[in-house]
Amino acid sequence: MDQQEFGYALRMLRTAAGVGLRELAKKIDVSPAYLSQVESGKLAPPTPERIAKIAEMISIPVSPLLEMSERLNPRLTALLQSNPELRQLILAMDKIGLDSRDYLRLTETIRKLGRTGFLRLLNHGREHLRDFANLSHSSASVSLNEKPDFPNRILKSIDSRLIFPSLRAAKKNEALRFLAASAGKIHPELQVKKISHALMGREQESSSGLGHGVALPHLFVEGLSRTIIAVAKSQRGIEFCSIDGQPVYLICMILDGPENTRDHVRLLAYLANNFCSHSFLPNLRKVRTKNQFAELMFNLSSSN
Repeated sequence: MDQQEFGYALRMLRTAAGVGLRELAKKIDVSPAYLSQVESGKLAPPTPERIAKIAEMISIPVSPLLEMSERLNPRLTALLQSNPELRQLILAMDKIGLDSRDYLRLTETIRKLGRTGFLRLLNHGREHLRDFANLSHSSASVSLNEKPDFPNRILKSIDSRLIFPSLRAAKKNEALRFLAASAGKIHPELQVKKISHALMGREQESSSGLGHGVALPHLFVEGLSRTIIAVAKSQRGIEFCSIDGQPVYLICMILDGPENTRDHVRLLAYLANNFCSHSFLPNLRKVRTKNQFAELMFNLSSSN
């Protein structure tokens, strides 16, 4: 993802989270003018430390933003490749539910203690493992056990009737009306005309075209108690005024209730990261079934 695409994704996630530009700029200790230039693609993404603060501010995992920023240190890449134990550590931390704040606190602790001090702390913990293990099996274990795998949880909420491997609409407005109307047939509580109008109004302000042949229109709908996802693939491509000027072949519409802001933003970050992979569009063109469609969207093992 280039810096223009990163800037667009950041602006999309920030606005979806309801965080103002000045508010976020203050949080990461930069000027609003600087952050505005990052979001417009005129400046490169911020440092990893600031990206971690951004992720905390808009309540999403830090990893999607870091991957979008393409600022992975070559030394870090080499460490991951040569130390499988390090990869196991990262996976273990992710599995128990550590978030960006936890990672920052751990990093700060390691830096303050140094190698010798940190190993002494680690040995102390191992010697008193029973005390800490008791904590993990009490209230903490409940939250970990209740935390489902995010992609699979969202995948289960997708209605196969809202997956369209061959969209006939030739124009943006036609496609958005079709997806909104299709959702309305399954969810009668939706006010289809109002949703269509709101989606098209947002497109006039700023296109939801992420680049790489993908558009991600999204909307908060008052009174909606569930996440509704409708996905369609266009064989010929649709002009969407995308950030890279290319046609859109995949449209993923997301409707959510305002009270579900955190998961909504997290879902946008997850999909934006997957969709902007250079391999996504070529793989999308191979998709023929609804199951393949869903698997590709959420980067499941069967789509690799």
